[in-house]
Amino acid sequence: MKLVSKIIFLVLISFYSFSQNKNSVFESVDAKILNLPAYKSDDLDTLSELITKDFSTESEKVRAVYVWVANNISYNTEKYFAGRNRLSELSGEQVEGESAEEIISSRQAVCEGYSNLLKALCTKAGISCEVIEGIGRPENDADLHAWNAIDIDGEWKLLDVTWSAGAVNMKNKKYYKSFSDQFFLSAPAEFIKTHYPFDPMWQLLLHPVNRNEYEAKKIISGDITIFQYSDSINSYLQQDSISQLIAACRRTYEYDSRNKI
Repeated sequence: MKLVSKIIFLVLISFYSFSQNKNSVFESVDAKILNLPAYKSDDLDTLSELITKDFSTESEKVRAVYVWVANNISYNTEKYFAGRNRLSELSGEQVEGESAEEIISSRQAVCEGYSNLLKALCTKAGISCEVIEGIGRPENDADLHAWNAIDIDGEWKLLDVTWSAGAVNMKNKKYYKSFSDQFFLSAPAEFIKTHYPFDPMWQLLLHPVNRNEYEAKKIISGDITIFQYSDSINSYLQQDSISQLIAACRRTYEYDSRNKI
């Protein structure tokens, strides 16, 4: 019994140390952003410059944008509950009022708005960023969701600024703001446990997880490379918007025919 207790203690200490180290890497960035004066304009170019001007590396700039968005945008619970489960998967419908320009003006968003704003601010800072659509499962309740993939120094990574900003209590329908970097540049093999993109390319896994595995919570990391996602992303970025949409729909349907296109 003592041996088990010691093992548990060591595991907890290791996890705590890892979390602390992850936070300490960006401690100065976080402090700088959290001490910025309130930004009352709706000019995205000026905001992006304000957020990133003091940082030299792409990872610092991404962290700065991430922290600013998470701490300055409130979750629109009224819109979320009014539209929950209303949209069919890949129906082509867009959530109204969730453009980056509208979000910076209203300071309220659901996941699509958070993701659009983060993409806009990073893009204006010269960093490639994409909005990813799929299914999110913070606990046991899955729902349509949006997050981001971002290119940092030539390597694509994943983050979810919406879930990093706080959480909704599904019983009283209230939003509680609480910053966390759990979903900041998480490893793809961990990210897939809670985020299933419709386009398998954005799992950033050499062995993508299928929908059945995701829903059954049986995430298996294959040893055999079956999908060169980096090649697919490079090809995707060279296409026009129409070709990107067609290619995404093809990959989405071929990998999971249950997706509605």
